[in-house]
Parts: sequence; C-alpha cells; structure tokens
Amino acid sequence: MSAPVDSNGTRTAPSGVAGRLTAVRGTTPIAVAIISSTVLLLWISGALPWLQGRLNIETAAWLLGPACFLQWIVAAAYLLARVSEYAHCSRPRILPRELVALACAALPWLLYPLCPHKGGAYLAGFTRWAAANVDREALCRWCEQGTEFPLPTSVPCWWPLKEDEPVLGSAVPTSSWPAPLSALKPREVRVLPHRRGLLLELIGTPWGVRFVYVGDPGGRPPDQFREDCVTWCVVKPGVQIAVFLHP
Repeated sequence: MSAPVDSNGTRTAPSGVAGRLTAVRGTTPIAVAIISSTVLLLWISGALPWLQGRLNIETAAWLLGPACFLQWIVAAAYLLARVSEYAHCSRPRILPRELVALACAALPWLLYPLCPHKGGAYLAGFTRWAAANVDREALCRWCEQGTEFPLPTSVPCWWPLKEDEPVLGSAVPTSSWPAPLSALKPREVRVLPHRRGLLLELIGTPWGVRFVYVGDPGGRPPDQFREDCVTWCVVKPGVQIAVFLHP
C-alpha cells in the first residue's frame, strides 16, 4: 500500500490501520533478528545441550542443533532480502533498523569462539541428572542380594573395551530389574564380577553412548575400558559417569 500524498505531492505518513501496519512491518526485521539469534545462542552457548543432559533426553535430540541453525538461515535470508529491497528501490537506502537487525543476526557468530564445547555442556547436564536420579544405596542393596545372575557374557561390539577383554560381568534381563533401576531406563545392565557394582548403558545420543557406574563409595569403574575413549567423571561417592563418542 502506497503512502498518501498532500496537495504539494509530498508523501505523508499513513494514518489509522495503515499506519499501524506500516509500523509493525518496520519493526519486523529487528524482531526476527532477535528471536533467531536468541534461539541460535541457546545452542551455541551450550544451554540446550546442557538441558538435554539434565533431562536425559534421547528422542530426536540430534535435531536440535540443525533446527537452530536452519531457523537462523531462514531469518538471515529474510533480512538480506529486506536490505536488497531497499537497495534496489528508486531511492536506494538502508534504514537503521535493517542495520541493527543484521548486527543482531551476526552476534551469535561473534560470540561463538567464547562458547564452551557442546559435548562438555551436555556432560555437565548429564552429571546433574545422575546426581539427582541414581539411587546408589537401593541399587547396591539389590546387587548384593542372593539373586542368581546369568553367567558372564561378551559386551556389545560398540563398547570401547580393550581388545583382549571382551567379557565384562553378567547382563541382567529386564524382568529382574528393581524399580529404582527401571526408572533410569537403561539399555543394558551388567553386574560386575564378585558383585562389586553395576554398569549401566543408556541409549546413545548425538554426544555418544552413556555409561553409569554404581558401586561402593570407594569403588572404581572396571579398567577394561580403553583409556583413550572413556574418561570417568565422579558424580558422587559410588556413582560415576562416562560418555563415549562413536568414532
């Protein structure tokens, strides 16, 4: 809609509904830039990966990063189209709001070198989840009971064990899991030799396969894991976690 003109042929600012629509359209670039930059910053800063770990989210988690980047691409394309529109009009100009919007859109990439590694942010969140949800006392009591566990078996092929030690404890069927163990939703549970603890494998995420060790306060995870692939982090006495990223 073209702006009205006065008796001298000078364009005047539209009024009423048209004026409000024009004002809204004028603020749209800045709003788009702020929203898209904020969403991308949530990913780049590690906030969303941390939240993934804290909530122990698996389903479609790998879509978050590409989705954040894609929405920023769409917003940037819109802002560039607005700049091109003004640059090719009869009186070329770029309004200050378009410049502010472009600056807001570029902000996440200017801050990118200062942001933490996403895997480290996820691990920090997953540590908080394990501290709040793993009931060490209940799991150790169940492990020490007289229940007969299956014979030791080989671990899944994707576990990063040393080549000469493919066997690690006994895999426990889901029908034998107690409630505190089922609540963690592991993919596999193994009782370590001599009932010295439990090893849980949780469903993999973009950040890798997650392991949780549960044992005595002074216990340690099994040393069959390759040191160059798995680094254990202490959550609390008797509980440690590790994340193995597939090569």
